Amino acid sequence: MSLGMVGQDWPHRYSELLSNGGIYLPGPIRHPTQKTYFWHGRYNIKHDPSKKRS
Repeated sequence: MSLGMVGQDWPHRYSELLSNGGIYLPGPIRHPTQKTYFWHGRYNIKHDPSKKRS
């Protein structure tokens, strides 16, 4: 069973780091042409509507 897919840009050393850290990783499925999914975000509490005072 695989938990996810990585892209062709996923370095083998990342899998080694996870495995050496005690994470069971039998080998992620590697997509031959796509890049690994990456999400980056930044939260600004100052402009977060849920943090406004009444």
